[in-house]
Amino acid sequence: MVAKKPRGKVGRPPKKAEEGLSVSENGNGKGASNYQASMFKHQRVEVNPSLALEWLDTMEVNRKVLNSRVQQYARDMIKGNWKDNGETIKFDDENRLRDGQNRLWAVVEANTPITFEVLWGISPDSQKYIDIGASRKPADSLFMEGVSYSTKLSTPLS
Repeated sequence: MVAKKPRGKVGRPPKKAEEGLSVSENGNGKGASNYQASMFKHQRVEVNPSLALEWLDTMEVNRKVLNSRVQQYARDMIKGNWKDNGETIKFDDENRLRDGQNRLWAVVEANTPITFEVLWGISPDSQKYIDIGASRKPADSLFMEGVSYSTKLSTPLS
């Protein structure tokens, strides 16, 4: 028997009063035992067009460049509408670009520096698992903004 999808908001149950928060060195309220040292190097980097080209030269294989996406990103960058969403530019453990080519080409196209989160040290094999999830649709964005009937309202946007 298949369980029915719950109606209403689904999320974490409320914390019980006796569940105290432990204090850790990092001040986030979670015990230090929950955290491990990262195997990756991570930095925020201001990427200018020449650095973007240098990084693009390290790429051995990737999907085709999506020119329409590059153009849209570049327009957003030029207008100051580029939003830092925490998505990283990714390099493998041999410093080859594995994810972020469209964003880097947009920096070149826009001829403007943009700050990105950059991650070094992923496995070369992991590239085949990047960006394979469900793409976000207009209805998803409307739903996250709290819009009722987001699926019906987004149909003309799709």
